[in-house]
Amino acid sequence: MQEPTLILADEPVASLDPTTADRVLGLLYTICKTDGITAVVSLHQLEFARRYAEHIVGLTRGSVVFDGPPTKLGPTEINRIYGTVARAETMARKTGTYA
Repeated sequence: MQEPTLILADEPVASLDPTTADRVLGLLYTICKTDGITAVVSLHQLEFARRYAEHIVGLTRGSVVFDGPPTKLGPTEINRIYGTVARAETMARKTGTYA
């Protein structure tokens, strides 16, 4: 029986619609919490990262520009990650909150 302690997920919801992506990330979150598994997940959708991550590392051109909890990821930090606040806000609207 496999009993992983770490899951690496490289853009696991990149090609999914927002509702399905939310469900997949919710399942991944629940499995990891229930089984005590750490997940390292790369996402471009900040709203999903905020919703499911306990810790976020934001990269720009291969350099860490944010390293902290989702609650500390505000407009200034998003600007450092994406280059403009307007673009980051547009991305947030596209991912939004889905049931």
